[in-house]
Amino acid sequence: MKFVWTMSSGGGGVPPQLALCESLVEAGHEVLAVVPERVGASAERSGLPVETFAETSRPVGTSMAEVERWVWSELFLGETPAMALREAIDHHGPDRVLVDGMSYSCQVEARASGVPYAALWH
Repeated sequence: MKFVWTMSSGGGGVPPQLALCESLVEAGHEVLAVVPERVGASAERSGLPVETFAETSRPVGTSMAEVERWVWSELFLGETPAMALREAIDHHGPDRVLVDGMSYSCQVEARASGVPYAALWH
């Protein structure tokens, strides 16, 4: 079975989701990681083929409101990860899609594609 997995660069979800993807590969499945550049090296070390996308930089030295706005607009509802996922689905034709539970825009794209998907929560 062919999977496409995507997530944001949020640190807490990376290790458990990578462990799941590694287990899928060990069981004989194919898993393509469609992840931010910051996660790409970790996915490659896990033996996954990787397609990366660029996230905008996290705001530094700004107000908590600006950081919160960035989290919602870029990580949870970002257009860039959603479009990267859609391109990967269209190009690779996976059987299933795995999406980080906080990546709402990617869940919308996965659902719109018609490919069965699972939201991964940690």
